[in-house]
Amino acid sequence: MKKLTYFLHRALPHGLLGWRYFFSGADQRILLHRQIWWQAGKRWPRVLWLFFELWLVLRWRAFHALPACWRVLRRFGATVRKNEGISLKWQAALVLDLAFTWGIPPYQVYQFGLYRQPERALDYIYDHEVPAFQQWRNRARGGTGAGMKMIQDKQVLAEKLGGLGIPVVDSWRVVSRTDAPPALASLLAPDAQVFCKTRSGNRGIGAFSVRWQAGELRGQTFQGHSLEDGEAVEAAWRGLCKRDDALIQPLLENHPALAELAYSEEVITVRYISRWQGQEITCLSATLEVPTGRHEKSGHTRYQILPINTESGQLRPFAPQGHWSEKLTADANRFWEKAKPIGNVPDWDALVQFTRHAHSQFTEIDAIAWDWVLTPQGPILLEGNTGWGTATPQIFAGGLLSKD
Repeated sequence: MKKLTYFLHRALPHGLLGWRYFFSGADQRILLHRQIWWQAGKRWPRVLWLFFELWLVLRWRAFHALPACWRVLRRFGATVRKNEGISLKWQAALVLDLAFTWGIPPYQVYQFGLYRQPERALDYIYDHEVPAFQQWRNRARGGTGAGMKMIQDKQVLAEKLGGLGIPVVDSWRVVSRTDAPPALASLLAPDAQVFCKTRSGNRGIGAFSVRWQAGELRGQTFQGHSLEDGEAVEAAWRGLCKRDDALIQPLLENHPALAELAYSEEVITVRYISRWQGQEITCLSATLEVPTGRHEKSGHTRYQILPINTESGQLRPFAPQGHWSEKLTADANRFWEKAKPIGNVPDWDALVQFTRHAHSQFTEIDAIAWDWVLTPQGPILLEGNTGWGTATPQIFAGGLLSKD
């Protein structure tokens, strides 16, 4: 029943599906997308898998594709026509073609700038392909799942890498999953400033920072919402402990060279995605991710992202290949003027060496996204992620399949 529900809630199949798959002389990129899609169903009986995938294709084309195209054209079409001189008619024809022919999400046509160069569409990995893409890459390296299981357990990963001399954030305490955990206030010293998160999982779900203020605990969720008093903090703590084992870690401090960029005292992170190329570990993408404020409507933390030159560690301006709203572009340009004087990311060479050493322990995992905090004492590793999103690397550097 769960498997049926899973398919009922999907709007798209597990990859790009097009009639060109059936031609032997197909473009190499088409063959790669076909392999990725086929990988997604390896745990299913193939006849059942093909039936459900065909059903998803028909449902996408009959019910979801046209409304999705309409929403995207309403949001971005007029601005692109005004700023780039590309007619709405051309944009509509292209978005509809890619959505119906291949099942490419219309919003990613603008995210990757495909309305300018539609011939590059097959260079990209799209959001609904990401899990299968990563499984496909790992399988090519003989992945068994043991390494991924270790990376998903933040405590085990920290113990392993810390033993190798890689600086990792230490957990002051590990609290086992329970519906009735001890009160957080009873676990913390009077001057404690900590960050609480689940032992596994990603995207900061349930995580929050906390500190003492005027004799009472106050905090803030990872998404940026305030925990105004001790009762709110304890409620967040109980919710966290219901999800998974909870880690209590020291609240880290930003490097002085970067501290003025961040909103309040929230930590700035470097996301460094390392990958195997043959027997060498290289950098697929590196970005500086800076919390800069709150979204007016949602209250969530707003981030500015700057790409990093992977050789030198020099910060680069925000220059995506796709279309962004005029407001977001203006905000990014103002932020770049503030960040430009920093030049190179502090302790970049050390961060690169530590990352390569860490990834060398996982020969069966093709690519890992490592989250680092740059502190006054040097880089400190927060965690590694095998389920990293592919959108940001492709926004700045082009499609992942154009590099294969």
